[in-house]
Amino acid sequence: MRTPPTATVPTRRIRDGRLLSGPASVSSAHPVSPAVEALQAFIRSSVESLEQVDGEGPERGEGLLFLGAWSDALPRMLIEDPVLAPTDKIVWQVIKLRARAQSATAFPSYQTIGRLANVRAQATVARAIAILRASRWLTLCARVRDARGRFRGNVYALHDEPLPLADTLYLDPEYMPFLENACEHQHGRVRSIAAAALSTIEDEIRRGTDVTDPHSSLERRVEAINTVHAQGQGGFFSFNRRRLEQLRGAPLRNTTGEMPSTPSSESEGGGMARRQHETLVPQTSGEPSSSPNSEDGPLLRSSRSNKTTTTPTYEQSSTERDASEELLFPERLSANHRALALIYVGQLPVEHRQAVLDELEGRLRAERRGAPAVYDPLRFLKKLCDTVASGEFVENLGVAVRAERDRARESEARIRRMTEAAVAEIPPPDPNNPLVKRVMRMRASRAARKQGQ
Repeated sequence: MRTPPTATVPTRRIRDGRLLSGPASVSSAHPVSPAVEALQAFIRSSVESLEQVDGEGPERGEGLLFLGAWSDALPRMLIEDPVLAPTDKIVWQVIKLRARAQSATAFPSYQTIGRLANVRAQATVARAIAILRASRWLTLCARVRDARGRFRGNVYALHDEPLPLADTLYLDPEYMPFLENACEHQHGRVRSIAAAALSTIEDEIRRGTDVTDPHSSLERRVEAINTVHAQGQGGFFSFNRRRLEQLRGAPLRNTTGEMPSTPSSESEGGGMARRQHETLVPQTSGEPSSSPNSEDGPLLRSSRSNKTTTTPTYEQSSTERDASEELLFPERLSANHRALALIYVGQLPVEHRQAVLDELEGRLRAERRGAPAVYDPLRFLKKLCDTVASGEFVENLGVAVRAERDRARESEARIRRMTEAAVAEIPPPDPNNPLVKRVMRMRASRAARKQGQ
C-alpha cells in the first residue's frame, strides 16, 4: 500500500517553560482548522505569561486551560418552585452569573439585571428581588455605610434553596420588619407572598413549633420535593401547604396527581385582594377563636400590619389593639426577635402579655448578677408562654422590672405636674412696663405692615 503524502508544518513544543519550534508530520487529509490555529495562539500567549512568573514551588511552570464552554448549574428546586414567577427565576439566574464563589463581588445594578433578563422596567426587577428575599432565596446581610454615614451599598447572599428561618434571622437582622412592610407593598403579588411567608411563621407558632430550631436540610428538601410532586401534605420551604393553596388560588394536586377541572374564582384578578386579606388575618367559618392552640386564632400584629383596604373579617378589640401598641420589649431583643415575640405573646390573654415580657427582661438582667446566660431569648420566651397556657406561670424576676417602670412613670408624671404648675403661676406681663410697651408697639407695627401689603 502506498503511503499518503504528508506535509511538514511547524509546531510548538514546551520545554522548561520555553517555546521550541520543531517539525511535525500531519496528514494532508486532516488540515488544521482556524479554531485549532486560534487555540495554538491562545496556548502561546499562556506560555508567555508563565515565562513572566517568578518564584519557586511545585506549581512553577504549570498552567491550566479550560477548553470547554462555560456553563452554570441551576438548582432544580428553583425551576420547580411553585411560588416564583418566571421573571423571578430569571432574575435569580442573572444574579448568580455575577457571583463568585471565593470572594464577594458587586451586586449587579437594576439596569444590568434588566438588560440580561430582558426586562425593561426597573420596578419589575425590584419586585422580583423583593419576592426572592421574602421567599428566602436571597438574603440582605448588611447595609454598608462609610465613616460619615453615607450609604455605600448592600451585601446580599444568594442561596441554592430557600434558607431556614433561623439562619435568615441570623444573617438578615431586618427580615421580619421587611415582611411586615412588604405586606403593604404597592404590588399585589409582593403583598401576597410576604403575607403568606409571615402567616406560615404564625401557623408554626400556633402549633407550638420553635421556629428558631435548626431543621435538617435533607428533611426540608424531601418535603419540598413531595409537595411539588403532590406526594405529601407538607410545604415548600418558606410556605406551608395551606398558604401555597392560598397563593395559587386553588388546592394543590391531590395524591392522584389530578388538578381541579376549572380554576377557582379566586384565581382571577378580583380574588387577589381577598386571598391576601385571608392570609394576613386568618379566619374561620364562625367567630374567631382565641384558643392558643387554634390554627386560625387571631394573633397580634404590629400596627402597620393591621392596615388593609379590604373589609376586615376580624377586628381586634380596642383593648387588644392598645395592648399591642403599648407593649414594652426587652432592649436586648433585635427587630426580628421583637416581631416574633409579638406573635408569641399574641396568643396569651391581654393581662399576661406585658408580664411575660417583663419576666424575660428580668431574666436577662439577672445575667449581670451572675446568673447563667440566656443564649436564645426567644426560646426562653416560648417557655414562658407555655407556662401561661398551662396555668403554671408565676411572676418572679419581672416584678422588679414592673416596679422600676412604675416608679419611672410616677417620676415623669410628677415632673410634668410641677412644670405645668410653674407655668400656671407665672403672672401676666405688666402693661406699664417700658419693655412690655416696646414689644407691644413692635408687634402692632409688624401687623400694620402685613395688612398694608
